[in-house]
Amino acid sequence: HLFPGSGLEVTAPPSQTAFFQSHVVLPCTFSVNTLPINPQFLGIIWSFGTKELLRFDNKEKVLSDGVSFNEQAARQGKASLTIRNVTIANHGTYKCLVTYSPDRMSREIQLNVEAKPTVKIHNKYLDKNDKNVVDCSITGFFPREIRVTWLRNNIEILNKSEIGTFQMDADGTFRVNSSIVLTPAQIQDHPFIACQVEHVSQPEPIQDDFSVTYKGMRKLVDLYVTLFFARSGQCNRFVTKQAHFRC
Repeated sequence: HLFPGSGLEVTAPPSQTAFFQSHVVLPCTFSVNTLPINPQFLGIIWSFGTKELLRFDNKEKVLSDGVSFNEQAARQGKASLTIRNVTIANHGTYKCLVTYSPDRMSREIQLNVEAKPTVKIHNKYLDKNDKNVVDCSITGFFPREIRVTWLRNNIEILNKSEIGTFQMDADGTFRVNSSIVLTPAQIQDHPFIACQVEHVSQPEPIQDDFSVTYKGMRKLVDLYVTLFFARSGQCNRFVTKQAHFRC
């Protein structure tokens, strides 16, 4: 006696992208020849590598931590799995296996996890008459591949920049430092300096930037601020190395 096939068809995209610490739905849908779907014939298993994340049939539903699944939707042909608070460890290949007796079919989905880098220039006060090393830290990004460009007034600086060793943090994201040496000629007239990073997580480059301020100018600004408070009557007497002022 031959049993006719159910006409089971399972559909899922080949890949899905999720941002670090977000929620993501891994879509998986199925159809059969005869509706409504009979729960007695239905079984769904989601796995990640060798780990089983979900087992659902007419007898039980077993879920791993950090995932959710809609039973009611499954009975309508929607077997999608939701992963909450995505981590770097979730990056990889998932399999959606649907059984509708006597048939079974599976589809694989590659989950690509991305984390946006944070870009920060640390030393923004430069020596007008000497070479200056400017450092930029790029942190919290995944995957590892990035491109760092230094700009002066929005034009790429052709000096050879240095990029350090990539380090992995406890959460699986990467960090790295980039540095460049600027000559006195390159920092004349207070140019605009930027550390620009291109990464797959962002459609446009992201950057930290500053308008060059000379180290001596910082002291002068501090002096002017102090003089302002002194002359506004908020002190009895203000003294500098250059002069004495009465408030």
